[in-house]
Amino acid sequence: METKAMLLELRKRLGLSQEEMAEKLFVTRQAVSRWENGETVPGIDTLKTISKAFAVPISSLLGLEENQLCLFRQSSFTFSYRVAGILVQHGKVLLQKPKNTDEYAFPGGHVRFGETTAEALTRRWREETGLAIEVGVLKWVEENLFLWDGKPCQQVCLDYLVRLQEAAGAALPDGFPARTHLEDAPDAVCFHWIPLGEVQNLTVYPERAALLLQQLDAPVQHLAYLEDGAKRP
Repeated sequence: METKAMLLELRKRLGLSQEEMAEKLFVTRQAVSRWENGETVPGIDTLKTISKAFAVPISSLLGLEENQLCLFRQSSFTFSYRVAGILVQHGKVLLQKPKNTDEYAFPGGHVRFGETTAEALTRRWREETGLAIEVGVLKWVEENLFLWDGKPCQQVCLDYLVRLQEAAGAALPDGFPARTHLEDAPDAVCFHWIPLGEVQNLTVYPERAALLLQQLDAPVQHLAYLEDGAKRP
């Protein structure tokens, strides 16, 4: 939720008029009106005052998700900061795929504010797969621009090599569901062991995944993906 919507919702929840809210914050009614219309955004000192006066985290006022994900949704676009892990063993790679699509991706998720990428990746794999991993070297830096829920999404994704801390992970079955998704939901995520030789026959992001998986000894690679219709004119 945008800052302007957060401030409007906060004022209405407290039952305050714009004049009353302005008085509590030592600003003018016009300033409150401009915030709520999205014409201006409160400065950091004012945000601190709002946070203290109404017991609201600054992160909420800035539109951060309650779980502090680095996923910022605006009225016309979204920004996403993601991290993913590349796990290859016994000639197979672990990929994730929602049940309602045929598109695969490398397991991972959004970084939380204040986390390192290694911490985020370790947390996300534990949440989703129950697996304890060790994060290795950075392999790919992705810049993606695509449509998400009909709006352009600009995403930065860092892909690292990972390995399992426990050998028991090698016995994981194919198609096991993510722990944080309902198994019967149409968009529930499942994880699949895909033979490296079959990756080229599937839709896997990032693009050229089959070739990239053959070049894991290469230096860090920069990958750019632009989906038709996602870039603003």
